[in-house]
Amino acid sequence: MLELVEELLEEVKSGNVESVVYSKTDRDGRIETGWSTEISGNEILGMMEIGKQRVIETMREE
Repeated sequence: MLELVEELLEEVKSGNVESVVYSKTDRDGRIETGWSTEISGNEILGMMEIGKQRVIETMREE
């Protein structure tokens, strides 16, 4: 997981990232979501839907 976060941070630092949407679970099992403040609600929902679809595609391939 650390590798994923470090890769994203490098992309942000290099200017290659316009926005971020994420979901995470903490040690107590709570799920939290967050997003960049400079994107609209429609963009946030769209990015989450794309993420959902990619997970479904990956599950089908397994």
